[in-house]
Amino acid sequence: MKNTTNNTVLAENLIEANSFFKRFKGLMFTKNLPPQSALYIKPCKGIHTYFMNYNIDVLYLDNNNKILSIDENMEPRKVGKFRKKAVTVIELSSGRIRETKTQIGQVVEIIKEGGV
Repeated sequence: MKNTTNNTVLAENLIEANSFFKRFKGLMFTKNLPPQSALYIKPCKGIHTYFMNYNIDVLYLDNNNKILSIDENMEPRKVGKFRKKAVTVIELSSGRIRETKTQIGQVVEIIKEGGV
């Protein structure tokens, strides 16, 4: 997954949550999210961090993968804001947004196995 606006790699390992159960479970009960991994949740307009033991960074994207909103360093046991215009959420390891200088308005390219 890449930020095409500033040409930085956000994550090399993309974990898809595209079924009801995968979206529901998300990162619950996991020990960590490796720095080069991301959880790609679609469709999604909001998240929570219940049953998690670590902080995450969160990107909320529209239909064109433009970043509408960001939650940096979101703590466990919190509820993120509901983003009505979001269609996709990407969860990253905490600090990844700052490391890659990712900002609202930038565009993300989702690269799945075998291409985009």
